[in-house]
Amino acid sequence: MKIIVDINSKIGFGELKGLSFFEIYKFSYSYLEWLIAETDLAFKDLDEFYMYGRPFDLNSSSLSVEANQALISHVTQNNKPSIYNHKRINYRNIKYLKEIGVLEYKNLKEMDYHFPDEIVRINSEKLKSQIE
Repeated sequence: MKIIVDINSKIGFGELKGLSFFEIYKFSYSYLEWLIAETDLAFKDLDEFYMYGRPFDLNSSSLSVEANQALISHVTQNNKPSIYNHKRINYRNIKYLKEIGVLEYKNLKEMDYHFPDEIVRINSEKLKSQIE
Protein backbone atom coordinates (compact mmCIF):
# COMPACT_ATOMS: atom_id res chain seq x y z
CA MET A 1 0.00 0.00 0.00
CA LYS A 2 1.32 3.41 -0.99
CA ILE A 3 1.34 6.12 1.65
CA ILE A 4 0.35 9.51 0.27
CA VAL A 5 1.61 12.43 2.34
CA ASP A 6 1.34 16.18 2.48
CA ILE A 7 4.49 18.33 2.48
CA ASN A 8 3.69 19.69 5.95
CA SER A 9 3.38 16.22 7.51
CA LYS A 10 6.25 14.99 9.68
CA ILE A 11 8.27 11.92 8.92
CA GLY A 12 7.79 9.22 11.54
CA PHE A 13 10.89 7.14 10.89
CA GLY A 14 14.52 7.23 9.88
CA GLU A 15 17.40 9.58 10.47
CA LEU A 16 15.25 12.71 10.05
CA LYS A 17 12.32 11.52 12.19
CA GLY A 18 10.19 14.40 13.42
CA LEU A 19 11.03 16.88 10.67
CA SER A 20 8.36 18.02 8.22
CA PHE A 21 8.80 16.93 4.64
CA PHE A 22 9.09 20.60 3.73
CA GLU A 23 12.02 21.04 6.15
CA ILE A 24 13.62 17.96 4.65
CA TYR A 25 13.16 19.44 1.16
CA LYS A 26 14.76 22.77 2.10
CA PHE A 27 17.78 21.23 3.84
CA SER A 28 18.11 17.59 2.65
CA TYR A 29 16.31 17.28 -0.69
CA SER A 30 18.28 14.15 -1.67
CA TYR A 31 16.63 12.34 1.25
CA LEU A 32 13.23 13.09 -0.31
CA GLU A 33 14.46 11.65 -3.59
CA TRP A 34 15.51 8.51 -1.75
CA LEU A 35 12.16 8.28 0.08
CA ILE A 36 10.24 8.52 -3.17
CA ALA A 37 12.47 6.02 -4.99
CA GLU A 38 12.92 3.46 -2.22
CA THR A 39 9.89 3.56 0.10
CA ASP A 40 6.10 3.46 -0.21
CA LEU A 41 5.84 7.22 0.30
CA ALA A 42 4.45 9.47 -2.40
CA PHE A 43 3.52 13.13 -2.31
CA LYS A 44 0.15 14.51 -3.38
CA ASP A 45 1.83 17.18 -5.48
CA LEU A 46 5.59 17.61 -5.81
CA ASP A 47 5.05 21.09 -7.23
CA GLU A 48 3.83 22.21 -3.78
CA PHE A 49 7.45 22.13 -2.63
CA TYR A 50 8.35 24.80 -5.21
CA MET A 51 5.70 27.20 -3.92
CA TYR A 52 7.96 28.02 -0.98
CA GLY A 53 11.25 28.29 -2.81
CA ARG A 54 14.09 25.94 -3.62
CA PRO A 55 16.41 23.95 -1.33
CA PHE A 56 19.24 25.79 0.31
CA ASP A 57 22.77 25.33 -0.98
CA LEU A 58 24.56 23.95 2.06
CA ASN A 59 27.83 23.47 0.24
CA SER A 60 30.56 24.26 2.72
CA SER A 61 32.07 26.81 0.33
CA SER A 62 28.94 28.96 0.65
CA LEU A 63 29.33 29.21 4.46
CA SER A 64 31.78 31.26 6.48
CA VAL A 65 34.75 29.38 7.95
CA GLU A 66 33.26 29.71 11.43
CA ALA A 67 29.83 28.48 10.31
CA ASN A 68 31.37 25.61 8.36
CA GLN A 69 33.43 24.45 11.37
CA ALA A 70 30.42 24.70 13.70
CA LEU A 71 28.28 22.82 11.16
CA ILE A 72 30.76 19.96 10.78
CA SER A 73 31.09 19.67 14.55
CA HIS A 74 27.34 19.69 15.14
CA VAL A 75 26.62 17.16 12.39
CA THR A 76 29.37 14.84 13.63
CA GLN A 77 28.17 14.95 17.23
CA ASN A 78 24.39 14.94 16.75
CA ASN A 79 23.25 13.33 13.53
CA LYS A 80 22.37 9.70 13.08
CA PRO A 81 24.17 7.93 10.25
CA SER A 82 22.18 7.22 7.10
CA ILE A 83 21.85 3.71 5.72
CA TYR A 84 25.04 4.46 3.80
CA ASN A 85 26.81 5.40 7.06
CA HIS A 86 26.99 9.11 6.16
CA LYS A 87 25.72 11.91 8.35
CA ARG A 88 23.39 14.22 6.46
CA ILE A 89 23.03 17.95 7.19
CA ASN A 90 19.47 18.80 8.17
CA TYR A 91 17.28 21.59 9.50
CA ARG A 92 18.25 20.93 13.12
CA ASN A 93 21.91 21.64 12.28
CA ILE A 94 21.14 24.92 10.53
CA LYS A 95 18.80 25.94 13.36
CA TYR A 96 21.67 25.33 15.81
CA LEU A 97 24.00 27.56 13.76
CA LYS A 98 21.37 30.29 13.89
CA GLU A 99 20.95 29.86 17.65
CA ILE A 100 24.70 30.24 18.31
CA GLY A 101 24.83 33.29 16.06
CA VAL A 102 27.12 32.12 13.24
CA LEU A 103 24.43 32.02 10.54
CA GLU A 104 21.21 33.79 9.61
CA TYR A 105 18.56 32.15 7.46
CA LYS A 106 18.52 35.22 5.19
CA ASN A 107 22.16 34.48 4.30
CA LEU A 108 21.37 31.03 2.94
CA LYS A 109 21.23 30.85 -0.83
CA GLU A 110 18.69 28.77 -2.66
CA MET A 111 19.93 26.47 -5.37
CA ASP A 112 18.33 25.89 -8.75
CA TYR A 113 16.72 22.52 -8.09
CA HIS A 114 13.90 20.52 -9.58
CA PHE A 115 13.04 16.95 -8.77
CA PRO A 116 14.68 14.72 -11.38
CA ASP A 117 12.34 13.35 -14.06
CA GLU A 118 12.76 9.81 -12.76
CA ILE A 119 11.65 10.83 -9.25
CA VAL A 120 8.64 12.70 -10.66
CA ARG A 121 7.73 9.61 -12.70
CA ILE A 122 8.03 7.26 -9.69
CA ASN A 123 5.91 9.58 -7.53
CA SER A 124 3.26 9.83 -10.28
CA GLU A 125 3.12 6.06 -10.70
CA LYS A 126 2.59 5.60 -6.97
CA LEU A 127 -0.25 8.11 -7.03
CA LYS A 128 -1.88 6.41 -10.02
CA SER A 129 -1.60 2.95 -8.46
CA GLN A 130 -3.29 4.24 -5.29
CA ILE A 131 -6.28 5.50 -7.31
CA GLU A 132 -6.72 2.27 -9.28
